[in-house]
Amino acid sequence: MKQIQIRTIAVILALFMLNVVLVAPCAIAEEKPELTEYELEEFEEEFDAKEEQDMAAVAQQTNNPVGDLWMLVMQNDFTVYDGDITDGKRIWNSFKFQPVMPLLLTEKVRLITRPVFQFQSFETPTTTSSGLEWDTEHGLGDTVLLTAFAPSDLGETVWGFGPTWIFPTATDDSLGSEKWAVGPVATVFYLGKKWVLGGILQHWWDYAGDDDRADINLTDFQYVIRRKINPFTQIGTGPNIRYNWETEELSLPIGIGLDTTTKWGNTIFRFGFDFQYYIEQDDKFGPKWNLRFFIIPVIQAPQWARKPLIGG
Repeated sequence: MKQIQIRTIAVILALFMLNVVLVAPCAIAEEKPELTEYELEEFEEEFDAKEEQDMAAVAQQTNNPVGDLWMLVMQNDFTVYDGDITDGKRIWNSFKFQPVMPLLLTEKVRLITRPVFQFQSFETPTTTSSGLEWDTEHGLGDTVLLTAFAPSDLGETVWGFGPTWIFPTATDDSLGSEKWAVGPVATVFYLGKKWVLGGILQHWWDYAGDDDRADINLTDFQYVIRRKINPFTQIGTGPNIRYNWETEELSLPIGIGLDTTTKWGNTIFRFGFDFQYYIEQDDKFGPKWNLRFFIIPVIQAPQWARKPLIGG
């Protein structure tokens, strides 16, 4: 009886193994039904629509100064100066590299760090026995560090505040202030479906540096007005108003520009230009007009920046 049972079990196991060896590969190798041409087109349209929607969301968030995107902002300002102390127009060129690096402090608070590294090419005056002589100087300018705290929730209205710093990193005296300065920064933006409105207000007072150089008591306000043509392209402007409280000099530009967002390979870029004309400037020596070009690659934020550093 036991032998019969053993034989029966052996036969069952043999049949099972035979089924695994012969039948299972056939089931695995069985082809899936092919998509029809209509189904394939429908799938591609859905994929393209999702990709376009995602890129439109990124394009909108590149307008957000306190958002969650890591961006490598590169900006070049070509500025023409004029005034009573010069016998002609003078050219100032400033290239700025501004990596925007937000990270989560807590579940509800984000810290935005935005250093501004400047490479300057300026025509600067020196006093001689025969009068002023103008020479072009090239090199690094002072470095600005903007840090802001903001709510981590992303909505149509965003805001943030914190300290802003100036460090005397210029490679030539004429390209910087030779002063250490600090002050507050505050920003508020409305990110609507059709309009982007807002501004970034910064002020600095010097607290150390060369006593022979002019004191820093300076306000900078960048106002932004943009109207969307479509989800990726917008017209508008984002110039910087400056007021020097020591000399009581005001620089007030207005402007118009165009920018768009596109994808190159796996990287999303925003790029554009902004032409600005100064309706108020220092009569002695001040900017007349400025042409700004910028490009903003969006990069993947590192894993540690997307997790709360406190309470995570």
